[in-house]
Amino acid sequence: MTASRWPAALLLAGLLAGCSAAEDAARSASEATSALPDAPSLPAVEMPSGERLEQLAKDVEGVAPEVAADPQALARGAAEVCARVAAGQDTTAIVQEAKGFFGGAAADLSPEQTQQLVDAVQSAVCR
Repeated sequence: MTASRWPAALLLAGLLAGCSAAEDAARSASEATSALPDAPSLPAVEMPSGERLEQLAKDVEGVAPEVAADPQALARGAAEVCARVAAGQDTTAIVQEAKGFFGGAAADLSPEQTQQLVDAVQSAVCR
């Protein structure tokens, strides 16, 4: 090779090696991800509506009025609680995570209020 072609040949070799390394890294990441076991999915649970949702709102109004006042957040949170109950998750773990199920309306609930909210959902909705 002539002296003027060396830089081009080195550049081309470097680019090709870089592409190959990137492809190998992507392939390895894909293989590693596909080798992971699937995360357990929660069972599908119907969101409460109508009379059941109205009754639940009445049941939690004294404990969590902000949650009771937001029917969509209440229904979504109740469905999440029931799905976790149906999946056999420990009640203590459900209570610890429950604030997130009901959105911002539940952010200021005490642990005792959160427990009462989960208890109300379990007795009124989860069957």
